[in-house]
Amino acid sequence: MSNNDRIPLFSRSRLHQTLDGTELVRRREACGLTAKAFAALCGWSPSYQCKLERPEFWEIHRNTAITIEMALKVSRQALIAGQTGNELKS
Repeated sequence: MSNNDRIPLFSRSRLHQTLDGTELVRRREACGLTAKAFAALCGWSPSYQCKLERPEFWEIHRNTAITIEMALKVSRQALIAGQTGNELKS
């Protein structure tokens, strides 16, 4: 785990969490995925992904945060296994 992985991606609350768009971009790129591929992996539109990745803080529903966390985990595991972003979409 690098020092950058200790930068919080979310701040916690009951139903909503605050997402750091800049940090989301950094982590997605570290997994080797385009915004379009990551959006497909999460099950939402590329335009919504673009909104989430703006360099701001966003209040998002907890379920959206869980989806992002799971997609990053799957992407990281695939990266370790040697898969590419294109293979993750299928």
